[in-house]
Amino acid sequence: RHEPGSGTLPVRPGFCVIAIGLPVPRYAGTPLDPPLRSRFAAFSVPPPEPPEEHARLREAAPDRPERELRQLLDVAGQLRAPGFPRLAEEALGAAARLLQLFPYSTN
Repeated sequence: RHEPGSGTLPVRPGFCVIAIGLPVPRYAGTPLDPPLRSRFAAFSVPPPEPPEEHARLREAAPDRPERELRQLLDVAGQLRAPGFPRLAEEALGAAARLLQLFPYSTN
């Protein structure tokens, strides 16, 4: 319920906040005040399971050898270790698409 003079505006029914859970503002944006933050639900979205991720890579790069896709999955696993910045979920698919578009030979 909106009360005139309260300094707030009513929220539209479809209002949604998408935020990243980093303790230090590394990306541009405005942090939410603690009283506001407590009104939102938080969800952790883990990376896909390896079989699902492998299927996505195969779809993105159907002509690439299995060895290359396994190497991409191995690199992603290492980059997801604690201490590394978060690996964007789109990054692995983008790398697979690049391999598909610009194949190379190691021979």
